[in-house]
Amino acid sequence: MRMGRYTRILWVLVTLSLISFSVHSILPLLARSAIGGVIGRVVASRAAAVAANDAVYLTMVNNTSRAIAVNAASRSALIPSQAMLKSGANVLTWAGVGYSLGQLRNDELLPEGVVIDDKGNYVFKSDDISNTVVAGKELTSKYPYYSYYHEKYYEGFNRHMVAKKVFGDIQLIEGLTCGFPPKACTLSAIISVSDAAFDNVLIEYEGYVKKELVGGSYSIGVSENYDYHSENPSPGENNDKDVGKFISDTLNSLKLDVDKLANVLNSLWMEAASKPDYEGLPFTSSNPVTANEIKAVAPEVINLTQQEWIKPNQIHENSPVEIPVKETGSTTEPNEVFPESPEPDYPYLEMPSAMEILQPFNQFFPEYKNLRLPSRNATCPVWYIPFYGKEYKVDSHCPLLEDNRGVFKAIFLLLWSFISLRKLLSA
Repeated sequence: MRMGRYTRILWVLVTLSLISFSVHSILPLLARSAIGGVIGRVVASRAAAVAANDAVYLTMVNNTSRAIAVNAASRSALIPSQAMLKSGANVLTWAGVGYSLGQLRNDELLPEGVVIDDKGNYVFKSDDISNTVVAGKELTSKYPYYSYYHEKYYEGFNRHMVAKKVFGDIQLIEGLTCGFPPKACTLSAIISVSDAAFDNVLIEYEGYVKKELVGGSYSIGVSENYDYHSENPSPGENNDKDVGKFISDTLNSLKLDVDKLANVLNSLWMEAASKPDYEGLPFTSSNPVTANEIKAVAPEVINLTQQEWIKPNQIHENSPVEIPVKETGSTTEPNEVFPESPEPDYPYLEMPSAMEILQPFNQFFPEYKNLRLPSRNATCPVWYIPFYGKEYKVDSHCPLLEDNRGVFKAIFLLLWSFISLRKLLSA
């Protein structure tokens, strides 16, 4: 087979001549966002201003936060599963909430040098063509490395980039597996890409099996094209790094836009308040939440960063809003309310004797104390059963009982002895 004869490429994927992308597009798993706590402070502050008592206050806060939570959760189905809009566990982020409400653009939080490709992935942009990867039905002689998967040739200047492209299509076509025994998983991040034996490239990654993060690996064969005789292009900027971590770290260095947070909260609350079953605090466009109001009830908001937008919006299972406990203003220390008292003097109790324990039992039913039962002549009961003109005598039980009279007597004597002993020791 002469590899250099085929020049027709039917399908070009990933990068073209001037733009190349890195495949890491999943944001790192972050803790819960403080935005929920800030919203909870705003709700609690407004409820405290109009509530007549604590019961009304709690009812208003619970109803309002629940309505906001339900409305926020309903936004999840309206947006795609992109890194900033949903976390690796497919949980809606606050950026996703703002995006679904029209208050945050999809690319508004992107750092310089990061773009969104046609599949919705967040990737690095570069002028380097050495990472170009193309795919087609026939193999050409334009690239030094190639791999074959799903009836297509993947060609490129960089072995690792070719393997990454194949890995991306494996993820889309077959799906990935993680752990042992292997289970289907959703990719979280690629951990490493390294050369392995027999012209293979080993890709190690992490993925979610349900909500558990599990490791996995995939070995992809990348061969050398011996019909390639050109000189490889000089490598440009090294973009083989985690895009998700770069976005997260960059946003963590920028202060949170409180005005943008107020706009998101107003849209979310207004939409919740317009529902027919809304029973929370009254909310209208004439009395919106402002940045100054947020800073007044939650002064620490000025220390938050833009990274809060890409954290999961859920505080707990049912609500993205953290409900603060209303303070009573009391400064009394617990030891002043309930002062410590000296150890009480317990009375000394003497251990009763055996006769004292049994005395109550001796006094039961005094009228039967001297009861004597006269001796009677008793015989073993025998039955006669007529059957087809004959009578059959049933008396086989009599010798059984008589022969074992002593055994039955000993068993019941032992049983009553144990009962008496237990009653005596438990007194």
